[in-house]
Amino acid sequence: MKKKFRLKMKWHAAVITGLVLLLSVASWGQFKDGMTYYLAQHFAIQTDAATRSSGESAPAHAVSSSDTKEQPASTGQEAADTVPGDKTADPAQRSNTADIKSDNKTADSPTADKADSPQPSTQTGTAANQAQNSLLASTCHSMDRAVLRVGSWWSVYANYYLSRFDALTTYYGVGEISSSQVLAGSDNWLFYKTKSDGNPIADFEGTNSFTKQETDHIASLALSAQEEAQKRGMKFAILVAPNKESIYWENMPKNYRHAEISRTDRLVENLSKKGVSIISPKKEMLAEHKNSQLYYRYDSHWNQLGGYIGVRDILSTWNISMPSLADRKVQAGKLRDQPYPCVRDDLAGLAGLESVFTDEKEYHIDGCPVIDWEAYNREQYRGEISHMSNPEAPNKKSVFLVGDSYRSAMLPALSEQFTDVYVIHRDVYRTGMIDEVHPDYVIAEYVERYSDRMPLLAELFG
Repeated sequence: MKKKFRLKMKWHAAVITGLVLLLSVASWGQFKDGMTYYLAQHFAIQTDAATRSSGESAPAHAVSSSDTKEQPASTGQEAADTVPGDKTADPAQRSNTADIKSDNKTADSPTADKADSPQPSTQTGTAANQAQNSLLASTCHSMDRAVLRVGSWWSVYANYYLSRFDALTTYYGVGEISSSQVLAGSDNWLFYKTKSDGNPIADFEGTNSFTKQETDHIASLALSAQEEAQKRGMKFAILVAPNKESIYWENMPKNYRHAEISRTDRLVENLSKKGVSIISPKKEMLAEHKNSQLYYRYDSHWNQLGGYIGVRDILSTWNISMPSLADRKVQAGKLRDQPYPCVRDDLAGLAGLESVFTDEKEYHIDGCPVIDWEAYNREQYRGEISHMSNPEAPNKKSVFLVGDSYRSAMLPALSEQFTDVYVIHRDVYRTGMIDEVHPDYVIAEYVERYSDRMPLLAELFG
């Protein structure tokens, strides 16, 4: 009973802390706007008063050069705060600008031109006032810019830390994940529930499907790509990597209904019947997934063990044999201990809980080359073709892998089998790249949730 009471008190303390933090943010915004308005108004009034004698109109040089100096280009955050059609960022600055325009209008009027020349003593006082005006205006503008920079910085970091504060309090308080893109499954498995980056939940529940026209269109393009590869003396195959939800379905929340056959399963079957060389390792992965961890718990991708099964299945279509995963020796270590990992627990990051889920495992199969992930990530980021070379590989051939983010975990197994491995992300692939490399084998990889993007096969050979 006492333990439950202490837990309840901790939860209330967390909520109160959150409210105080939110109030602090709100107070800061009000303070920033108020100070900006006050200072700008204050200096504008001083500027106006400093150049006027009692009963006199403003002289033509009432505005100093510092007031009319062009302001620096606004940052993205500053632009977001700008009223449409008005280049001034806030009400205080608009007031200041209005006063300046008023002074200019007065200075240019006929009355100002006809005004009697001021006495020498008045001119001396006006010059002093102008110097004071220039200093005050410059100070005002500097403070305005400083406040805007602080506001921009605060808005970015406040959103980041507040979202993580909310995620942590929700997770520790009620044991739930507050993210709209991440599902908490059993045994600390996280799953992707996006609808803007494919739709893995629709795939899982079988609520989506391909029409006959869509299936025929994809089959036509796949056969065309296959024929183009054959003309060039290349062997071609499509690999469909299953969604994480499809393999570890028993760890999904129980309120989601599992459809054993998905639209992608039907697509693979139909394309295979039409003569397309296409493979899905789903059956083999389901048979192995309880013996070996094939996907990351806190990331949406398969790991090197899952990638190994995918490579083994796709190479079998070309009569290239590989030992089963059960016959390989596997080394396990902490993902965060790796110097340059190829994944970074994307689901934990999306949920704002990267500080909670920190025990992710990374697996490496003995005998597979160790990839220089730092160089690989740098090359892929620049849109370049990465090249791995292994003179000791049993197949003195080259393979070109064009795929999505699932392609990376396949590289160790491919590098073990081929002397030359070339790889690039499908989104930056340019027609003709395959002809530049002219490999012996071509693999087009698609994760299940991207199976509707297979019409992009038309871009492989132009």
